[in-house]
Amino acid sequence: MIRKREKSSGEDAKRSQRLEKHNMQNKKEPLHLAKLQLLVFIAVALVILVGQRWSERERSLPLADETDDEVFNRTRMDIARFRQTSELPTFGLTSGRYYYMVKELRGNSAHRLKARCHYDPANNTKPPAELLVPGRLSLRNELTERSLCFLWYCAEFWTRPMGAGIDDKSFLRQAIMSYEQSHSCKPDQVTAPTVDLNETDKCFTFFRNNDKWAAKAESLWFIKAKDGSTGRHISLLRRADVERIATSGHPTCPIPGGIASLEVPNLWVIGNRKFDHRVFVLVASFEPLVVLFRKGHLRFSVFNYSDPFKEPLELNVSFYTGRVYKDRMTKAILNATSDKLFSGPSGYPVGKRPEDNPDLSRHLTNPRFAFAHTNNTNEVIRPAEVLRRALVVQHGDEVGKKRWEKMQASVKNACLTVIYAIKDKFKGREYMTRWGFMMIAMDVVYDTDGNAKVIDINSGPDFYHDHKFPLWFHRERSSMIREALDIVQETAFLKATQRSEIKLQTPDHWELLYHEKQGGPTSGLLPLGSCPQSS
Repeated sequence: MIRKREKSSGEDAKRSQRLEKHNMQNKKEPLHLAKLQLLVFIAVALVILVGQRWSERERSLPLADETDDEVFNRTRMDIARFRQTSELPTFGLTSGRYYYMVKELRGNSAHRLKARCHYDPANNTKPPAELLVPGRLSLRNELTERSLCFLWYCAEFWTRPMGAGIDDKSFLRQAIMSYEQSHSCKPDQVTAPTVDLNETDKCFTFFRNNDKWAAKAESLWFIKAKDGSTGRHISLLRRADVERIATSGHPTCPIPGGIASLEVPNLWVIGNRKFDHRVFVLVASFEPLVVLFRKGHLRFSVFNYSDPFKEPLELNVSFYTGRVYKDRMTKAILNATSDKLFSGPSGYPVGKRPEDNPDLSRHLTNPRFAFAHTNNTNEVIRPAEVLRRALVVQHGDEVGKKRWEKMQASVKNACLTVIYAIKDKFKGREYMTRWGFMMIAMDVVYDTDGNAKVIDINSGPDFYHDHKFPLWFHRERSSMIREALDIVQETAFLKATQRSEIKLQTPDHWELLYHEKQGGPTSGLLPLGSCPQSS
């Protein structure tokens, strides 16, 4: 009994110890939890504070004050590795500072980012998050439409500006003329005959001796505003109409901001529909000059080209109703067409927009005019391959193939000649010259001999919205901009490490036309200073 009691007392003591230890642990748990909560609070506060200070630092770094060396201050490790191993980093866009999206909306770029991409440039300094994921953009075919829209319209990438103000039609005409005169070239080999109506002598000659350029009474002139876009600024006049205006009175010359371009003689059309070929030219670097080409797509009218004009003539309905554009045009033209013009600050009446007019929509290939008459995007936007097929159908396999080869060479040489003519414009700002780049849409037509003529250039082409475009077009548009920015990034790294002579890893659909550090033009294309020849 005694032994049993001793054992029982020992067990009681052990139970008491365990109970006391458990009670002490319960008392400590609230203290540990309170400490943990305090530490978490301090960590979050530090993160917020550091983030705020970093954000303030980011906003305080103006792009214009950066030196060339500082442009790449976020990627020095990648550049160092590239110098040592020649390994090109694969990455998306860096967060950058996107200068044109800070503090104020700047021009069409910011407006389009907001209106078209649903991206508020006033309150953002970084691109959409998915663009910051490492990896070449050309491999990112899953990017959302919003991100693609951002890539298309953003005015700057990775602190490097794009664009050099080359959209002015008067500037283009003067640049082409200067190139032709400097190298003793025959005029109008890569562009249509164009008259600057802002020049008094040329303006009077246009009205009084129009046959100097227009061979036939029905030859068609496109009267444009030099800084106009989307085609709504264009009016049509035949040579006979110009002569009628001239004999009805004394034209008031000059016409500020007015440009007259003659329709390309012997224009080639497909299926009796007028079209233009929108090609894309990427100037990946201004110094050294690096130029690439992409074949783009075709833009068709939906009216038969051979249909007669509606009489009495309503060719001037596309004069802008705004005061600025009216003031630019001659009183003689306005008086001659006053009953055909639409007025009113609220815009065009229903059914009276320029694109509603069949004559204008027959001859203007901007999709705005076609889509006023159809919702079938397959009628309006077609792949460039349609050109080759049409030549084969028209001329047979062998002749069609030769004409296709000639046409490809002609359009590349025409685009390259335009770049030669305007390249000095790229040197307008030292910073832009070092790191700037530009993607240009060039609108091209062909004559029946296969000669390409550049009729317009655009440094801010539209992404095309509001319609259900074919799947091939969405894929082409996506790969084009993604691959273009990969080329720009690669070119910049080669420049930063003084290795511009290294061959670019060019995607298949971008063709290198010219590289200043690699012998100039690609084999078979015209060198700088040479003269293109139509045949």
